[in-house]
Amino acid sequence: MFEVNPFVLQVLISNVPTVLTNGFIPILSSSFGTSLLSLGMFFFLMRIGNVVGSIISPLIHNKFAPHKIGIVAELLFFSTTSLILLAVFIKSIELFVVCAFFKGVIGGAISILRFAWLKQLPDFQKTSRLNLLANVLMQGSYCLVGIFLLIAPSLQMAKVVLVLDAIGSLFGAIIFWKMKKFSKITNKSKSNKYKEMFLSLISTPARKVILVTEILVCAGFGGTNIMLFKYGENFFGNEYGYAISLILYGSFYFIGGKIIELRNKGNMISLSIPLVLISLSIIILSLILLPISNSLPMKIVLFSLIFFCYPLISLQINSEWFKISKPHEAAGISAAGLIYSQIILGIFEIIYSFINYDNTIRALFLILAIFLVLFYSILKNAELKEIIN
Repeated sequence: MFEVNPFVLQVLISNVPTVLTNGFIPILSSSFGTSLLSLGMFFFLMRIGNVVGSIISPLIHNKFAPHKIGIVAELLFFSTTSLILLAVFIKSIELFVVCAFFKGVIGGAISILRFAWLKQLPDFQKTSRLNLLANVLMQGSYCLVGIFLLIAPSLQMAKVVLVLDAIGSLFGAIIFWKMKKFSKITNKSKSNKYKEMFLSLISTPARKVILVTEILVCAGFGGTNIMLFKYGENFFGNEYGYAISLILYGSFYFIGGKIIELRNKGNMISLSIPLVLISLSIIILSLILLPISNSLPMKIVLFSLIFFCYPLISLQINSEWFKISKPHEAAGISAAGLIYSQIILGIFEIIYSFINYDNTIRALFLILAIFLVLFYSILKNAELKEIIN
């Protein structure tokens, strides 16, 4: 699955350290004495930053070459990460929150940049796999966060991670500069204007259904950061619970990505309805059984099943959008998708932070998603028959 090229290298050198920083947020925020609800609010602001970055991004794509956007974004990443480090040293929670918000803004812009840039390239089978690989590397790297937290769960280690994150952004800027040879300004189109950007998500019946399906999955897995933190401490203890949940999440994200790649055997990544339905069913059952299980080995198994099946759903939905979007609307669709997903995920960072039995609510959202996936299958088959006829 691993393939080294500039896109992958940028993810490894710049984005993975950023994920490490995100994983250390609870430890960094502990230096300010924040509560669980405050932590949820903090993650919410980071996601809102992603939304703002998504709103700005389509306009930027129509004016500047991708490599220039990437260079500026990485340099801004370096600046905000450095200021976060300063905020920790001087214990300024105001500076910490503001910089984290802007870090979210830049992260949202880079995510859309990668999606749209890959969609502009001619080899769709290869770019589809690269899009999958980028997502797997970023989410799977939470495993590294868990390992770091097991080895040295300290504020000092969090500061080291921040330094690595800042340095990685500088190297990321260099990588984007070297990618200028295949960088060009996207042709201006109505699909990147805000009204058309959202209308492109519902331009066909099948798109409407996959959109609602993704919204339900986002609601079911909303507040992922709080889920990892709260479930980890509740089920595995305060000392190492968060680290264990991160290791399980990251490890199984890698495995899930590999399964998707093997299933498609080098072709463009496409949605497997049976695989998504089975994955949703397993997650729902695990969410129901997890709170009533008293055995630690059983809790680990159920946790593992949730994190194993989640990427089989989320990665395939993302790849399906990559497949069905046209090159001229890729930036708009990616931006709109990031906007609604981050708003939903961010809202539930707060809601799930103070609800004790959030697993029941999560399961209900995912049960509804099952019916939508079945409906999507029917619509896709109908569209295929129309094309054949």
